[in-house]
Amino acid sequence: MSVLGRKAKQVTSIPNNMEKNISFSVGGLRFIDGYGFLPKSLYYLVGCASQEELKVTAYLANKEEKLKLLSKKGIYPNENMDRWELFN
Repeated sequence: MSVLGRKAKQVTSIPNNMEKNISFSVGGLRFIDGYGFLPKSLYYLVGCASQEELKVTAYLANKEEKLKLLSKKGIYPNENMDRWELFN
């Protein structure tokens, strides 16, 4: 947060404790920790949903094999995603 304060004109935050913020705003943009408001873990919530309930995800996946990969728990290969073309 201190680095943002040096770069931006106005930074406001709603702290949860000394290390974590519930929300912070930089200029006109507001960032909210939406994960902190979930009743259970994201893994649990997705695991309870059937493939039919994931309509938006299925639409965006566009193929059955992509939907299976998206609904499976795994490790995201951040180090391999070094070009924008790989996100297509």
